[in-house]
Amino acid sequence: MRRDYEGPWIIGKRPRRDGNTAALIRVILQRTADAGIPSEFVSLAGKKILPCTGCELCKEKKWCA
Repeated sequence: MRRDYEGPWIIGKRPRRDGNTAALIRVILQRTADAGIPSEFVSLAGKKILPCTGCELCKEKKWCA
């Protein structure tokens, strides 16, 4: 995932990276591309996502630490 990317993101958090939801997302990505709308798929499968700790480093770094 690029931080400078300004197009729409499609975010998926399904356990199987190549399951039915991923197939549907690929169709959506193709249709947006055909319409001239660049988009990016971000898979959160297998990622460890923790809640915010309130450290506020994101204010300095412009990105979660």
